[in-house]
Amino acid sequence: MTPFALLFILSLIIILSGIILLRKSLLSPLAIVYCSWCFVFIGLFFGDLGLYNVTDRLLFLYSLWLIFFSLGSLFSNIIKIKHTSCINNVSYNESLFSVLYKLLIIIIPVLIYKIVRIMMLGGEALISLRMAATGKDIEVEGIGFLNYFSPLAIILFLAELYRLKPCDSRIRLLVLLFINFLFAFSSMAKVSVIFIIIPSIIILSFKKQIKVKQIMIIVCLLITILISIQQGKGINRDLSLFEALVEMLKVYIFAGVPAMDQVLEENVSSGLWGEHVFMSFYKLLNVLGFDFIFDEGDSFVGTGGYAMVPFYTNVFTVLYVFYVDFGVVGIIVFAFFTGFLTSYLYRLALNKQTWALILYAYFATSLSLQFFDDFIFSMLSLNLQLMFWAYFIYHSRLKYKFVFIKKVYKTLDYLK
Repeated sequence: MTPFALLFILSLIIILSGIILLRKSLLSPLAIVYCSWCFVFIGLFFGDLGLYNVTDRLLFLYSLWLIFFSLGSLFSNIIKIKHTSCINNVSYNESLFSVLYKLLIIIIPVLIYKIVRIMMLGGEALISLRMAATGKDIEVEGIGFLNYFSPLAIILFLAELYRLKPCDSRIRLLVLLFINFLFAFSSMAKVSVIFIIIPSIIILSFKKQIKVKQIMIIVCLLITILISIQQGKGINRDLSLFEALVEMLKVYIFAGVPAMDQVLEENVSSGLWGEHVFMSFYKLLNVLGFDFIFDEGDSFVGTGGYAMVPFYTNVFTVLYVFYVDFGVVGIIVFAFFTGFLTSYLYRLALNKQTWALILYAYFATSLSLQFFDDFIFSMLSLNLQLMFWAYFIYHSRLKYKFVFIKKVYKTLDYLK
């Protein structure tokens, strides 16, 4: 370990300790980010993982990311948030929620039909699902337009989870949970399951309705599900449960940092300016008639998008998309914006603005996965949909129209 590496890890631990003592919460953006990176770098520096060493140059870039993320977080405190006790900030628009909930119920048979159809195409059923979801097999059609219901499903689930009281019926919550797991199963992506379970834990933590013992049970269940998905895709099937867990942790948590080192070494850059961060906009422009070509050969390191660390991995941490698109400047700028956005949502959540709490629970999960990838700017289309639905169900003016329609129906029933 170099002197700079030792200084880096000691600084992480000291800053994390200060954040916890001052904030007295592990749910703030700063606490989540520093805690996750402490875990990763302690494992890399002190664990016998057999991975390639990390250079001081890369540690300097991670230092920049953390410094400017912290500055963005602190800068968000400048904006004043007016305290409000408006009911729209606490409870959603029940009439609108009911309509959207019934819409999701209607698509369940269609979603199941598409999933079964993909699985029956031949070959490994679960692998076929994954190939269809990623678009790697052009002959296999995925769930198509149903993907647009996925953001709505997770927002309604989290909103219902926050609203639910101990004496309330849990049927609607369980139905929404089932729908979300259907979407996760259709993609066969481990991250999809994480983005259901971790936001749920955060929501319940804000409500103070979950204990450490329950969190540990949920985490163990989550790990079991993730390993099952991994083996369902034909990976690590010959290993025991513990060996599969160790391999999964090495690949998805620790390997991304040395893999990012290879990105620096090979001086990888995007073939198209901002093609990872602004991918959604480029795709939209292509639909409108433009012809932007994504040159993946220039964008990805190694062979077929994999780096050797010494085993193959396609995990490059949160820095990858910003560095290959914009260089060091991209790391600085987007670290600041990420810190600002998430910290502002966190302050709104503390102010009991439920739409912001739901969004923060989702974005906080993205922060905890920075060792894996960026899930905020590189998935901008999805996140904009999440923002729309979260704000819409709490602040929509359509509620008056729904109330009016209900009154009309009651009047007609009375006239009969």
